[in-house]
Amino acid sequence: MTHLTLENLQSASDAFYAALAEVLAGDATAMIDLWSHQTDVSYLGPMSGDLFVGWDVIEPEWRSQAAAQIEGAVVTEDMHYVVGGPLGIVVNYEVGSGHKGISETMKIRVTSTYRLEDGQVRMIGHHTDRF
Repeated sequence: MTHLTLENLQSASDAFYAALAEVLAGDATAMIDLWSHQTDVSYLGPMSGDLFVGWDVIEPEWRSQAAAQIEGAVVTEDMHYVVGGPLGIVVNYEVGSGHKGISETMKIRVTSTYRLEDGQVRMIGHHTDRF
């Protein structure tokens, strides 16, 4: 497979949100497996606002989030998928609720980027903005 398909992208996005649920419950394994482990990946999460670039700094961030076990749930809304060659982009909203230490429901704008690597769809960017 040299080009991403819409179905591949939707599947990868579904896998990301399943992995995110596991992170909230304390296990980063699926999230770590989903990401590309390259130096060009980036993560801008909703909590700290820090920009992480490169797998060597993103991996410990996901492990730290899992260790916090903030629980709760994240629901997606208004999913929009774009596929072109080996890349795919997903733009949507996330609604988070029931997290430890966060009383309000969080609504977050999201752009996720995926790349086909050795026949596998890997996340290469997840950028969020709370509003």
